[in-house]
Amino acid sequence: MPPEFFYFFSSSFVQLQCQGDPFNQSDFRPSPSSQPDLPRPLPEMWHSLTDNERLLDNFTAHFLLSHHLRHTQEEQKELNPNATVLHALLETSLNRTCHLLANIRAVMDNMGVAPPDLDAPLPGNVTIFEQKVKGYWVCEGSRDWLERTERDFASLVDKLPNF
Repeated sequence: MPPEFFYFFSSSFVQLQCQGDPFNQSDFRPSPSSQPDLPRPLPEMWHSLTDNERLLDNFTAHFLLSHHLRHTQEEQKELNPNATVLHALLETSLNRTCHLLANIRAVMDNMGVAPPDLDAPLPGNVTIFEQKVKGYWVCEGSRDWLERTERDFASLVDKLPNF
């Protein structure tokens, strides 16, 4: 398991622990349906995608997640100013997501795939509770997309001699 996975998993866990009740209760699991603007890997569609479509999906997801991670980091600094471990994990996750995005872009350039023209998501006017829920799902989504990107890159290794 790559070390990046640890940071994303840890970010989700620590993020929940820092939020107080009901977030730090062991049986708390917020609904993912409340976050329609977060990209989700769809395993049922994965097999039908071409390599180019997978790269575009990965690029789009990590682009959006990098902005959501930045928003989450800013919100957590306000909501939990003393949670330095969480702040450090979010910073590490953000940096690794940005590096991964650059790597995906390099592979796309190498394969002649043009990156999509994307707009950065803007933070909405939401309650503190909604910020905390979204922060959790941003961390979870980052972890899920890292797993999918790892699978997508593994399938490319066999097909591309210069990968």
